[in-house]
Amino acid sequence: MKISTLRILDLWIGRPICWLITVLSFFKQVFIKRIPLTNPRKILFIKLFGIGSIVLAYPTIKATQQRFPDARICFLTFHSNKSILPIMGLLKAENIFTVRNDTITHLIGDVLSCLNTLIRINFDVVIDLEFFSRFTAILSFALRARYRIGFYGFYTEGLRRGRFINYPINYNHTLHTSRAFFTLLKPLGIYQSSFSATLPEIPPSAHFEEKINKLLVKEAGESALTEIRRWLILNPNSSDLISLRKWPAEHFVELVTLLHERFQDLGVLCIGGKEEKEVGDSLLQELANQKTGVTFINLAGLTSLEDLLDLFHFAQLFITNDSGPAHLAALTRIPTIVLFGPESPDLYSPLSENSQSITLSLDCQPCVSIFNGKHSYCHDNQCLKQLRAEKIFAVAEKILR
Repeated sequence: MKISTLRILDLWIGRPICWLITVLSFFKQVFIKRIPLTNPRKILFIKLFGIGSIVLAYPTIKATQQRFPDARICFLTFHSNKSILPIMGLLKAENIFTVRNDTITHLIGDVLSCLNTLIRINFDVVIDLEFFSRFTAILSFALRARYRIGFYGFYTEGLRRGRFINYPINYNHTLHTSRAFFTLLKPLGIYQSSFSATLPEIPPSAHFEEKINKLLVKEAGESALTEIRRWLILNPNSSDLISLRKWPAEHFVELVTLLHERFQDLGVLCIGGKEEKEVGDSLLQELANQKTGVTFINLAGLTSLEDLLDLFHFAQLFITNDSGPAHLAALTRIPTIVLFGPESPDLYSPLSENSQSITLSLDCQPCVSIFNGKHSYCHDNQCLKQLRAEKIFAVAEKILR
């Protein structure tokens, strides 16, 4: 299902439901005194959108586990994100609940099924990691948890999602997103002094080099790999949540050409989902048309999340648009260059010392934020169009030489 459809549903269906719940909650709060939150036994985190955001929530979930080691901690997310939490060593599969969002039928059916299961667990605390989603606020109320923690707009126009979050937290837009998530733990007695930005380093799978070499031979043949000693991973994609985050394809072609001229032993692996295969194919075709001689292998749609992490161990450099894979790379040691356009690295840079965020810092940047629902008026992303390949090449050359 398109992100735009979800936005419309959240606004026009979510708004009246939130208003109704607010009215009902008001009368309930008149007669029921709020009890201080102490020693919760069952805690549910909700974060539907963004596998990268889930990685940024790692410090928050980890701190909760350390503060309440005997509590059962669960997570609700979209089905496409389900494997990242076990990979990071946070939660077991039985404590992860998912809903599909590919069709409205699947979404409604899975939400109703999940609600039935989650209500029976009887959570003490629900922590909504979405910024101002009415949908997740409604879910947190429907779960009947005594303590509902989430971001609240207070006097910020347009960010109202009802007043039934009984532990509302002001969203501080100057904080890095990982730290903003951490502020949601204040009602649990966990404060910024306990924050640690350290992510786990995910080891490669057994025989990962052999597995990857077999994949590359299958896709490109033995002869294409004989002169390649190093690999660059390229991610020219971004989710449809903010398509403006894409660096122009011609810039990627120019960058790959410059790197090939400088490093003859460097091959390129293009990654992405199966729906993004055309992007990689178009880059491959353009490089062939220009007779660059680059060994370019399009792996879009051919790798699982585990395969992608193995690729990060296999390659020497990763260059990517601002998107989820940038944060997945932070779970390994691969040097990473992240190209930022409509969003700010001050808020969304990966939690890795090996990651460099590049932005032009134009006066129109950032043009998307949680305050406009990450929906920009811009249709001409000069913030990325003006980011020249030569600038990225200079950074990449220092890493590779």
